[in-house]
Amino acid sequence: MNILQDLNVLFIAILLLALPIAYMAFRPRYNKSLGLHGKLIWTDKGKKTASFRNKKFFVFGKPDFIYKTKYGLTAVEYKSRNGGIYLSDIIQVMTASLSARGAGKKIKHAIVITNTQRKEITLPKSDKQLYSKIQSYVEIVRQAENGNSMPSTPNKYKCMSCAFTNSCNDRVS
Repeated sequence: MNILQDLNVLFIAILLLALPIAYMAFRPRYNKSLGLHGKLIWTDKGKKTASFRNKKFFVFGKPDFIYKTKYGLTAVEYKSRNGGIYLSDIIQVMTASLSARGAGKKIKHAIVITNTQRKEITLPKSDKQLYSKIQSYVEIVRQAENGNSMPSTPNKYKCMSCAFTNSCNDRVS
């Protein structure tokens, strides 16, 4: 009877030690710089990281990160600027999400983050619905890629962070 009690005490002690260790190992991670709870599962490492492609809708792109969050897989587009979030940022993360879906990643949620703002986007369940939200913008990009002259909408703050600011004729002073 004494041995049985000792085994019970030992079992309880092991359980009490194992529970916190298991919690630490499997709890959702918190990325302080992004203010995001979840497990990082994919990272864009720059030019050496291939873009995702959605062959059905002929789009490609890649988010900066993909996290597993309480919403499911979440695409994250991070902009290091202090300014706000532009429509182009939202279209970019939605296109990257659709592209990732084409590669088998079931992206359900997206976030655009700048140093001063964040916008969370619940994505449509179907790829067709998601594409319909970005289709007009995708068509504009395709026209530009085909060499068509496109109207610009310069903005002082947006132009300051644009990669083409030195060669653009529409710069705002």
